[in-house]
Amino acid sequence: MWSVRLAAWGVLAALALLPFAGEAGGQDNKKTELEGRWALRSAQDSDGIVKKDKFLKFILVVEGDLMFHEVNGKRDEGRPFKLDAGKNPRRIDFKTEGKKKEGQDRVGIYTIEGDKLKICFSTTVPVDESRRPTDFTTPPGSGRVLMEFERVKK
Repeated sequence: MWSVRLAAWGVLAALALLPFAGEAGGQDNKKTELEGRWALRSAQDSDGIVKKDKFLKFILVVEGDLMFHEVNGKRDEGRPFKLDAGKNPRRIDFKTEGKKKEGQDRVGIYTIEGDKLKICFSTTVPVDESRRPTDFTTPPGSGRVLMEFERVKK
């Protein structure tokens, strides 16, 4: 149980910095669509360890093929990510650590509607494609995290 909690915390921290990068057809448009600053508005997980007051201070910054986590104006090391907008639901893959560190791989899904971004991913280790979420829910025991962001206006 402790390892699940640690994994979830690492994932949440990494996700607030989510790295987005595209490779499949149509990804460049999707990457551009994601670029910018995103304020975390809600977070939930299947195991009940998310502490909203801590995570709601995260800003996700997407620049090119990297995602950054920013808190109080301080940015962490960018994390590369991959998008597959050709799937339904759209897919996102990323690591929990920056590109110079070895982190856990994460598989997830995302949706973007106007100024709203949702990302749902699996915290299960080791990564198994069969654990990729197929919807934006966090059923008990599923090892999933759902994060909802709102675009920060300039």
